[in-house]
Amino acid sequence: MANFEARSAKQPDLDDIGNLVRFTGGYLLEEVKEQKNKYGWPIRIAKIADIENTGVLELRLLGDNFANLEEHCGDYINLEAAIKRYNGGYYYYLVWAEAVTDLPNDVCTEILEKVQNSERQALEQALRLRCETIVDPSVGGLCIELMTFFGPDFTTLTLRNLLNTATKRHANELCVEMAIAVTEVEDIDDMGFVGKLLANLSNQAPFEIWSKSLLGS
Repeated sequence: MANFEARSAKQPDLDDIGNLVRFTGGYLLEEVKEQKNKYGWPIRIAKIADIENTGVLELRLLGDNFANLEEHCGDYINLEAAIKRYNGGYYYYLVWAEAVTDLPNDVCTEILEKVQNSERQALEQALRLRCETIVDPSVGGLCIELMTFFGPDFTTLTLRNLLNTATKRHANELCVEMAIAVTEVEDIDDMGFVGKLLANLSNQAPFEIWSKSLLGS
């Protein structure tokens, strides 16, 4: 058994939690599942991963807590985890968790209100701010890169629609919407343009969203 010291940390790498007894941070919620322990009792498990997907960890969900956590699979969550010891060893359990939308709702709303009557420059600045605060570096980087395609044909209406998506929906969906908007507005005659961009992301969630939209699902 690990020689745990009474110490905690903020945003540690999951493959390097070492002797931590408690930690907090933002992580990708990969799945929530139920399995049986060696005595046949059902236990619920949440599997989380680092932002860079370099490490994973399974957390126990104790009692009836976090009944709706499964709704956030594929999203980033802020959480606190801690060690629980028992006769046969130890495990990490989830203390608390909250969904991450990269920006708090009140901040998103404030940004949207400020630019409702603004011109193109203000809309672009607000959209860039949203892109720069995306947790996933690959998705955020692509969104910022897509903004370099924004030419004079990008109307304030198009930008306003993208900003509305940015403040109300997940970053993965925003990335897809921005890529599609670039092909439509800039009249890029390449059916595979969006797919090529999204397929190169380390996070494949945007590509899956785009693929499902093509199938009408």
